[in-house]
Amino acid sequence: MPGRHAAPGEERFLRELGFFALKVVIWGVIVFGAVLLIPKVSGLFSSPEPQASSVTTEVAAVTSTAPVTTAARVPSPSTTVPGPSTTSTTDSTSTTTTTLRPPATLTVQVLNSTDRDGLAAALTDKLAALGYQMVEADNYPDPLDISRVWYREGLQAEAGKIAEQAVPDASVEQYAGSLDVDILVVLGASYEGEAAP
Repeated sequence: MPGRHAAPGEERFLRELGFFALKVVIWGVIVFGAVLLIPKVSGLFSSPEPQASSVTTEVAAVTSTAPVTTAARVPSPSTTVPGPSTTSTTDSTSTTTTTLRPPATLTVQVLNSTDRDGLAAALTDKLAALGYQMVEADNYPDPLDISRVWYREGLQAEAGKIAEQAVPDASVEQYAGSLDVDILVVLGASYEGEAAP
């Protein structure tokens, strides 16, 4: 019995149908592969800016949560001026040593600008007992509300020491003009010391 063969038109139709199905499968693979590969391929050719900004954001996030560290301050070296009497000041960052001139090397005068007699004389005696070279006490021509301790240039520390010891209410200032003494104390109405007996 002869073999059964498809009709010539049917065979051609099946072959074309097979080719069509094969084309559909191939195009499907191409399209599906393209959909999966395009983001990866485009990442290779795109500029690195989006990556940089994401890194910057991460760094900023890390920085904002990291503890802040400040550099420790290095203490400044001590300053020493030769002499026998020493005053030291200390804080958390430095130690400064300033040597004061001895009282016996300083000339001091006390003036009274108040209407209370004997104040300048009493303070003169007190400072003389501390070793200062005292000039005779006198009156100041104008009344002052606040006592003053005026000093020559370079004697700020010594004037501050006199104010601390004897006139704590005084304003300590460098004298703008020339002084006949190293330190001039002018007692004002704010002075609470006692007059000489």
